Amino acid sequence: MPSNLPRWIECWRTKREIEMGNVREQWLNRPTFILASIGAAVGLGNFWRFPYLTNKYGGGFFFVPYLIALFTMGIPLLLMELSLGQKF
Repeated sequence: MPSNLPRWIECWRTKREIEMGNVREQWLNRPTFILASIGAAVGLGNFWRFPYLTNKYGGGFFFVPYLIALFTMGIPLLLMELSLGQKF
């Protein structure tokens, strides 16, 4: 089955992708996808260091600007990135 991709993209496809044609793989369920996305975005080093830095630079007062940034920039940018990845 010929694909309609340009030749410069076609050369990067693996043998398995070529054999499957235009069929896409799918996640098993939504929690699997969410955990994989979080795992790709947040490393283990950040997980260990975050409580230390929060305590060092002001404790609970740090969470106010963190939550503002999370809800105004973090979540919308994550959703935009995931939707563009889903489309393309």
